[in-house]
Amino acid sequence: MDKVLVCIEWVFVIILVVIYYKSSVQKINNSYGFVQVLDQYNMLPKSLTPYIAPVVAILELVSALWLLFPSLRLEGAIIGGAMQTLFLLIALINFNKPLKYGCGCFEISLPKVVTIKHIIFNLSLLAIFLTIIIVTFEG
Repeated sequence: MDKVLVCIEWVFVIILVVIYYKSSVQKINNSYGFVQVLDQYNMLPKSLTPYIAPVVAILELVSALWLLFPSLRLEGAIIGGAMQTLFLLIALINFNKPLKYGCGCFEISLPKVVTIKHIIFNLSLLAIFLTIIIVTFEG
């Protein structure tokens, strides 16, 4: 792979690692708040949310860490891309709805409305994950 593409790939990787690592640590540190965020979406039975929330946070952390290692990058990008697809769908479903506990869009426990900015940001992250998947798979 040409040096410019390698540099671009690493820039994308670092962006995703920083965002996903920070987000996962925040969810782990404020697990109660993240459970509240997931509960308000009404997508899971409330009895399952306390069990699903830590899995989401851990998968985000695994994705972030695996992206750092070229031998695990494809798997990390697939996990992150799948999660980002889910996050984007949740944001689209809840577009313009007031959320008492925030959207979980990299901030927890802050009242928020999902705006076009959140949609574009989530779509951009998904595009970066897909780019890394394609580049890593072809490389």
